[in-house]
Amino acid sequence: METEQDEKQTKESKLKKIVEQAYVLLAGNRLTLMSELMIGSGLFLSGDNHPTLKPLLGMIGFPVYFVTVCGLQTLSSYNRTIKHIKKFEKLDERFAKEQMGEYKNNLLMGYCQLQGMYLASKKYNQLDEFYKLKKKISEVIIPNF
Repeated sequence: METEQDEKQTKESKLKKIVEQAYVLLAGNRLTLMSELMIGSGLFLSGDNHPTLKPLLGMIGFPVYFVTVCGLQTLSSYNRTIKHIKKFEKLDERFAKEQMGEYKNNLLMGYCQLQGMYLASKKYNQLDEFYKLKKKISEVIIPNF
């Protein structure tokens, strides 16, 4: 029979997981975060004071938001990388290449997948391996942080 203490820990664990997933989805990908801030700023600016800024923020913010698939690619990559690290106890080249897929030789595309791998690698103290693999398999110029 589950005690109150166990039930409380289970609820806290579930809440922690939800918050972690929300963070990765909404703020883990810096391009997604930037676009969310641009869209939000455009929505809340008063129209009289900034007649050209409002549409400009939307014209830039919305396409970037949709290119990042609203953060879903980063979240998917993050979850897949966590499963991989838990199973194999390390990040490896085969997995990283698979994650990058068709974006291996692209300067911009593939950032979302890399950012998901970066966040998971950071969580499991695998950043040294992440940076070695990134240098080997990716030409994406957007920094991960």
